[in-house]
Amino acid sequence: MASPRVRGYALALLLWLGLGLALCVLWGDSAAGRVRAAFEQDVRILHRVLSQRAEQHDAVLAGLVALERAGVGTPTLASFAESMRAQYPQVAALERCTGTALVGCALLAGVGFDPPDRLQETVLEALGQASAARRRVLSSAVPVFALVESDGGETAFVLWIDAARFAALSEFTQPDSSFSLSGAGGGGVFYRLEPRRSPSALEAGLLPRFSLQKPLGSASQPFGLEAARQLRFADLPLGGMAVLLAAGAVLALLLTRFLFGVRQARLERQAAEQALQRERARAEGTVRAVSDALLTWDLGGRVTLANPAAGALLGFEAASLVGRPLAQVLRLQATLGQQPLSDYLGSFRRDPVPTELPEGTTLLDARGQARLVEGSLSPLTDEQGRVAGGVLTLRDLGPFRKRMLEALEHSERRLREHEALLAHAGRMGTLSEIAAGIAHELNQPLTAILSHAQASLRLLEEEDADLERVRRSLQSSADQARRAAQILERLRAHVARQPLRREPVDLRQVVENVRVLTEHELRERGVRLETELGGEGLEVLGDAIQIEQVLHNLLRNALEALGGVEPERRRVRVRAWREGREVRLEVRDYGPGIAPEVLPQLFNPFVSGKAGGMGLGLSLSQTLAQGMGGALEGGNAPGGGACFTLRLPARIAEEHVRP
Repeated sequence: MASPRVRGYALALLLWLGLGLALCVLWGDSAAGRVRAAFEQDVRILHRVLSQRAEQHDAVLAGLVALERAGVGTPTLASFAESMRAQYPQVAALERCTGTALVGCALLAGVGFDPPDRLQETVLEALGQASAARRRVLSSAVPVFALVESDGGETAFVLWIDAARFAALSEFTQPDSSFSLSGAGGGGVFYRLEPRRSPSALEAGLLPRFSLQKPLGSASQPFGLEAARQLRFADLPLGGMAVLLAAGAVLALLLTRFLFGVRQARLERQAAEQALQRERARAEGTVRAVSDALLTWDLGGRVTLANPAAGALLGFEAASLVGRPLAQVLRLQATLGQQPLSDYLGSFRRDPVPTELPEGTTLLDARGQARLVEGSLSPLTDEQGRVAGGVLTLRDLGPFRKRMLEALEHSERRLREHEALLAHAGRMGTLSEIAAGIAHELNQPLTAILSHAQASLRLLEEEDADLERVRRSLQSSADQARRAAQILERLRAHVARQPLRREPVDLRQVVENVRVLTEHELRERGVRLETELGGEGLEVLGDAIQIEQVLHNLLRNALEALGGVEPERRRVRVRAWREGREVRLEVRDYGPGIAPEVLPQLFNPFVSGKAGGMGLGLSLSQTLAQGMGGALEGGNAPGGGACFTLRLPARIAEEHVRP
């Protein structure tokens, strides 16, 4: 089935074809009318010329008769006749007939003219009638006729007329016209002029033929003039008609296309308007749903749009805000100075660029209550890009601030609890290392106390006891006891017994907890922490606090090692992966590495490569790892820096180890 566009084009062509044909018919009829009018004009001119020539014939005969009556001689008559013949080419000859029977005729003019015998006989018969009336003698066989006139006596004159010269039609007619002269009363056609171009059969069958008959205005020569003309295709503006049809067809197609384009444009405009309405409805719905207050105003400073959040924040109905001056509904103040922000808004009107409201801005609502807000000002432009107003967004920071403070307090509380657990675990491990590392220090004062006590007993058993020596020995024992007490006093703060627990621990969470604990220090030292914790199976069996203590010690050591390196090398990489029945946690820095002399005794207590270090951190970490069934290994990494690997038993499905 043809499309509507094709059907429209076809209908337009059909309508134009009908209209074009009607226009062509009218145009052709107009052209035919002009041809007919020209034809009739030619016939009228020819009729008038022929009538004048007929009157000239009568005048010539009348002049001869008048001269005859005046008694002029033959030479004068001949001279007059020759002058008339020279003046009127159609006059073939002039004869003067005399005698009783008017049978003796002599040529006055037209020497050499030999009238046809039959026509001569007819003339003689007319002369023999001795009538004064002017008569015409016609012959259909030859294109000559004669006029006979008597003076009423024994003299008569004969005027021979050449019919072809008499008509002389070619001077006044078109080549497509035919003309004929016929005698009155059925005398027959004695002269005919056919068209020089014969019409075709198609022209004769389709086009009209014009004809006209008129008698000459002479009583003595009442000839009938008949003219005819066949209309030809050349007379019609066929080229113009073809151009009209072609141009009309093109115009019809263009007009149809234009109408289709107008219709399509109207449909597209309607679709665009509908889409715009949908977008506008969607935008209005979005604006209404936004929790932030939104206000727009025009160049006159009047509110043009306010969403429900703006009405709730300002203390008005949202619909009542539209049309009101912005300064009437919006009262902003700076918190510190309590000064109006009119100058601030005025500068935005003078130079409308996107601007954030200053910190500490407060809003006074319709009830006079102050609200801490934040927001921004932005210019509102029209479709030409010119500033048409402004847009203000406001957010009430009261609820937001309350939620943020609650979340911050909760996070800080959890962080403090976690740090307390880590600190306790550190103290426990440190106590174990200190107890193992300083046993010789406690053993020395105890041994000294024992020795001095025994010496004092021996001195007292003597008869002459040296009390001064006993006193000095006891004083030394007291000093050593005080030293031991000081050592024990330092240890007492770290002493707290707790059974070892082994439970499932996710190393990803451990790494995240330690990252949070060291985030501030990482940022201050400019160290980037990189973690690679991809894959599954990173759960181990152990004590989460002790694992965090080990990772915390390793990370702190790495941070201290990176203190003197270039900023681009200040990074620590933490990786975790599963290998068989173990999960390995690797901490690598890109610092100077471990000194060669320290490597053999890296995990020994009180051995440290740092100035002022106690040398207990790695020893404690190794002890904790071994206590959970794992191990801690360390050394220098290829390419520089230190690398430590914590190996812990992996948690296997359905496996559960109770403490």
